[in-house]
Parts: sequence; C-alpha cells; structure tokens
Amino acid sequence: MVLVGLGSIGRHYLLQSSARNLRCLAIDIDSNKEPIAKDLGSLFSTHSITNALENIVIDSSTLAVIANWGPQHSDAFTALANCGIQKVIVEKPMATSIADCLTIESTAAKFRINASVHFRWAYLNLASVIENLIQDLGLGEPLALTSSGGALDLSTGGIHWMDFARRLFKSDATSVVSALHSKAINPRSPDLDFYDGVTSFDFGESKRLTIMHNNRASVAPVQTIMYENAVLEFDISLNYRLMVRPEVEVAQSKGVITRYGKANEVALEGQLDLGESLPKVLDEMISTDNNLSPLGSLSDGRIAVEMLSGALYSSQCKKAISLVDIDDEYLINHKWKVS
Repeated sequence: MVLVGLGSIGRHYLLQSSARNLRCLAIDIDSNKEPIAKDLGSLFSTHSITNALENIVIDSSTLAVIANWGPQHSDAFTALANCGIQKVIVEKPMATSIADCLTIESTAAKFRINASVHFRWAYLNLASVIENLIQDLGLGEPLALTSSGGALDLSTGGIHWMDFARRLFKSDATSVVSALHSKAINPRSPDLDFYDGVTSFDFGESKRLTIMHNNRASVAPVQTIMYENAVLEFDISLNYRLMVRPEVEVAQSKGVITRYGKANEVALEGQLDLGESLPKVLDEMISTDNNLSPLGSLSDGRIAVEMLSGALYSSQCKKAISLVDIDDEYLINHKWKVS
C-alpha cells in the first residue's frame, strides 16, 4: 500500500495496513514522521510521489491512499495515476475545487483507476440502518436533518453530513444558503480555514439539511432527523432516541399540520453498533477487482465538494447559490483553503 500523507488519518490507515500484514510505503514531506512509519513497519519517504515510487514494484493490486491536505489531492491522484497505480482511496474532501474533482474523475477514467472516497456514514450504511430501524412505525419520509455542534468545521465535519443527507433524502440538494466565518484553529495547519456558522441546503419538497457549528464551543455534534410526527436524535457515537407524538393527538389532528404537536413519547432508544468506517473502505478496495462500484464513488465525492463549495460561495456572495447545472466559472474553479 502507498500512503500519501501521514497525519492523523494516515496513521489510522497505517495501523490497519499493519494489522493486515500489508507492505506499506508512507510518503510525507515531514521527516519527523519517519519514526511513526517505522514503528508500524512501514517504509518512509519525503520525496515526491514520482521519485518515491521509482524503485517500487507496482501491479494491478497495488493500493494507494490519499490522506494529505485537501488542496493537494488532485495533484497526488494524477501523480499516482502516472506511476501506474490502479486502486486509490481518497480521503474527504475529494478535492477543494469542483474543477479538481472533475480532473480526478477524468484521470480515473483515462487510466481505468478504481477509486473511492471515504465518507464515514456511507461506509457504515447509516441511512439504510435508520430506515430499517423505523420502517414499521409508519413515520413517513424524513423531512429535515440538522447537525449542530462546536468547532467541527464545515469541511472537516460537515461534509460527512452533506453526503449522508443525499443518502437519507435519496436526492440531491438544489440550492444552498449560508453565513460562515473562519478561524485559524485548523489542527492540520493555521494556513487552512476552519469554518463555523449556519448552512442550509434545500433538497426540494421542503426537505433540508442544516449544519450549525460554533468555533468557540468544544461540543461534539448532535443530529436530529425530523418526520411529520416524530424526531430522531442521535450523537456521534450513534446513541439514539426516537420521540413521537401521542397516537391520540395525531388521530385528532386528522392530518392537519400544526405548530403545537409535541413529540414527547419515547418510541425507541439505544445505540447503533456499526463499527468503524476506515477498515470497511480499506477492505472494499483490497478485496475486489477493478469492476468495483464503491460505496463512496468519485461522483459522490464531487457532489459533496459542489455542496461545500456552494456553501462557502454563498457566504462570500451573501446570497443563495443554485447547485443545479453549475456553470459559474468562479464556483467551479476556485480552490478553497479547506481540508
């Protein structure tokens, strides 16, 4: 396995590769990370991808993981492709501009590379698990998803919920409006932005994803899915509680929408034990051939970046941004300083 970037996520990949007895080469410009790689039985290089792989035997089973900073993903993908790598996992965000995402997609098609994007909730099948959890309760379709918490960053933490919302609503966002602010607290680098504020995506038919973060708070996110007569709340550890309106109250309302409905009866509660997503994305790419249709596709990765870019652009322009048939040159080409 070739690992590009030995930050916190890269270390997790090294741990997983070590547990699977995979031979690994870690590539990172920071020479201080060499002991970390060697402790986990990995080779290490501070050279460019091209130079680092010059004397490495690469075949169709060789897997690469791109886990460096988001603005570097597109160049890393191209370099790996030129070295003959045919399997690539890209950490989110897939890239930091829509144009770079399109470049990755075209490069993958040209070199016939099987590539995936690691979205946590996609690889834990969370949307399907929730659907199965409540399927016998007659709640109807989900109408709104809200994620709120402290210093989580719209890219670092929020993009996972953007991808999840598409799977929950089974549709794509049509527009976004946001009011965001950045603070130099990104743990990866002070040169990278770290956004808080409020972002709302419209999925049509009154379905919305709203993300609210606050860079002054050290609080993990809490998610709420709203149905016509119920609310499902869950935290980052997937502890959940489903609150519903009393059946008598619902019957009396005769389907009329009211602002006074009280979802105050506990219908379900517990914790979902879905494991970790990183081993699943790794095993998916290791154990399959190049005809794989990954749970997190490059198309999924690009759409999430379109949503993220649209949100950042909306805050910059102070207006709602359409996410349908995007043709704004600035929105397509601008490379945001996020990761």
